[in-house]
Amino acid sequence: MKKIFILIVLIQYILLLPAQNESRDTRDWTIVATYTIPGKASGLAWDGTYLYSGLYSSPGDDNRIYKIDPSNGSYTLQCSGPFNKAYGLTYDGSSGNLWTTDHPGAYDPGQAIEFDMNGNYVSEFDLPATYFSGIAYDNGNFWATCYYNPDGEVYKLDGSGNVLDQFASPGQQPWDICLEGSNLWIADYNDNMLYKTDQDGTLLESHASENIKPAGIVYDGTYLWYVDGGLNIDSKLYKIDLNGSGNPDINIPVTEHDYG
Repeated sequence: MKKIFILIVLIQYILLLPAQNESRDTRDWTIVATYTIPGKASGLAWDGTYLYSGLYSSPGDDNRIYKIDPSNGSYTLQCSGPFNKAYGLTYDGSSGNLWTTDHPGAYDPGQAIEFDMNGNYVSEFDLPATYFSGIAYDNGNFWATCYYNPDGEVYKLDGSGNVLDQFASPGQQPWDICLEGSNLWIADYNDNMLYKTDQDGTLLESHASENIKPAGIVYDGTYLWYVDGGLNIDSKLYKIDLNGSGNPDINIPVTEHDYG
């Protein structure tokens, strides 16, 4: 009788495993295109026509912003901005400017910095901690991610940096963030994961990145885009069909690249 009971418990445990795995990747998606873009790309923005990427820990100056043609992955140098590194990147549709985050010092508040498409400084506000990275514009407010001290925290801020709301990210190093409708996508640098949550932090989906250190994510209204790859090398940019079959057909076209 005891052996039968143990066998039943074991069978129940095995049957539960697929459901547990399914909760980690709750929906299929398809990679419809893959492009190579310069340096360790960090932060992604979308202005309705083009993508923009920043740099973090790349050869040369990390204040460069690249404009990317989403139809073929070709890119040009858009500008050099008023910051040291672009940890995150977002487009402000009300002004036509870009925002990034940077760390002026190890013990100073992080900064959200606004600059125009020519790289000219426009404005800034202090963030509630030092080690912020991701930033996403949301109708005058911002979503921003802190990856250290506190580890893995997501904030909703007003246009002056005041905290409106916050929640713990599903991972410890949420590096970039974007909106898809009323939900959020988070690229986690340490977990090598892409997480979808609602605005209360409830986990809706999770997907493993193709490579290590995903550091930029944005939704263009139809497709999700993200970047990953190691330090001091060129990054991969992925175009994702969120309603795909889950059988990715990866295409890496050969394009000419203008490094500026």
